[in-house]
Amino acid sequence: MKKTTLSYGPWRYLPAYLMGNSTAPVPEEKASDLGHGNALELATIYPNPVSDRLNINFKDNEQVQNLKILTAAGAVTYRSNGFQPFVDVSKFSEGTYFLIITKTDGSHTSRQILIRR
Repeated sequence: MKKTTLSYGPWRYLPAYLMGNSTAPVPEEKASDLGHGNALELATIYPNPVSDRLNINFKDNEQVQNLKILTAAGAVTYRSNGFQPFVDVSKFSEGTYFLIITKTDGSHTSRQILIRR
């Protein structure tokens, strides 16, 4: 078992109390809480894994400013202005990619997609 320097549970506040700090520290933000509101619920991406055509359904297409597909290394492999109902990924290499949907209000939705042949 790998040891970490972070302690979890109610005892993690004990050192702060013993040092005279009576206020509990603010919990760390979780990656799942980095929040894009409920935008994730508004986007449907299928099929995943995908081999040739990635379908994208968004509840309100008018709110989509652009779509981007990034490699795991962060390189942009696809970009569109406005909403596109599908993306042809047949020329992409196999692997993990990230679909980033930017809404007109500036918020982002991201989904992980897997391309397999």
